[in-house]
Amino acid sequence: MGFPQLPQEVEALLGLLGYGAGVEEPGEVLCQVNTKEFGALDNLHRGSINVKWTVISPCSPEFDNHLFCFVHFQRHLVQEINPETNTVRTDDGTEISYEYLIVALGLPEGFEHPKIGSNYSVQTVEKTWKALQDFKEGNAVFTFPNTPVKCAGAPQKIMYLSDAYLRKMGKRAKANVIYNTSLPVIFGVKKYADSLWEIVKKRDLQINLRHNLIEVRADKQEAVFENLGKPGETKVIEYEMLHVTLPMGPSSVIKGSPLADEIGWLDLNKETLQHTKYPSVFGIGDCTNLPTSKTGAAVTAHYNTVILAEFDYNGQPLETFPFNQAKERQLMYHMKADVMPHLYWHGLLRGLWGGPGPYRKIMHLGMK
Repeated sequence: MGFPQLPQEVEALLGLLGYGAGVEEPGEVLCQVNTKEFGALDNLHRGSINVKWTVISPCSPEFDNHLFCFVHFQRHLVQEINPETNTVRTDDGTEISYEYLIVALGLPEGFEHPKIGSNYSVQTVEKTWKALQDFKEGNAVFTFPNTPVKCAGAPQKIMYLSDAYLRKMGKRAKANVIYNTSLPVIFGVKKYADSLWEIVKKRDLQINLRHNLIEVRADKQEAVFENLGKPGETKVIEYEMLHVTLPMGPSSVIKGSPLADEIGWLDLNKETLQHTKYPSVFGIGDCTNLPTSKTGAAVTAHYNTVILAEFDYNGQPLETFPFNQAKERQLMYHMKADVMPHLYWHGLLRGLWGGPGPYRKIMHLGMK
């Protein structure tokens, strides 16, 4: 399927689904854009064209500061996408037409599932911190569900951070730190998994593979896990602290539309990010069926050191720096804590940062 030729007048609709502040009616902006100065369009069309960019998202007005001046904000939730008629319907019933659509609906959490503390929601992240502060003795349990999740390293990162905090507060000797994951491996890329096994052994962290959380008995402070390797077998663990990574899945907007694959993800060509059936639809991020980990961050965090895992579609390491990134380093901590936020807010969102590829080539003398 070829890349479509942009007409002289094109309305590009960027659909985003998230959680944010109230609705505000921004003014519509239609302006001349020189695509030679706007990299996102430069590969599509040369010269000066009229473009109307519309973003649908309920996010806070402060987000405006990180986008180009010509972006038109619709602060609503997306309810339906109809690729047959090239329209998007929002939660207030508004129907918006498009010539080209970029879908970035993310990965919704399953909030209907039981939870004690979870860093995946603004409603529950403070409960994690409170549980950690109030910890006295017993089991600190961390979970990874039997579904894809956004930022698959996060359930482990909070475990490592909690371990470091308990050591700092002199409570680690009275704590059993347990990580129960539904996965058959601690990490999907062997190079980094080998390093992680060394770390958990050194820090006396208990890892239980193929254990999926199915019930929380909050009144008894018990978590029930099913053993996926032995169907029907369950295990009950008492906890003093429980961090739950919520089950997640495809967006209902995509899952119930012709855009979905057989599972419910946005069905894309992994090389072009173009929909396999509808050439005017493109996708990015967690809502797609691209063979990527739904993350863009470090694997472990232990106060001032991290492992920075980078790998390709085939799960093979694709590292930017000319040294072994599977080793914990303070430099990688500063990349994660100081450099990456700047790249995200001031580079990626403004279309000025296209990834580490060029820098990787330089650091590896053109060999990668």
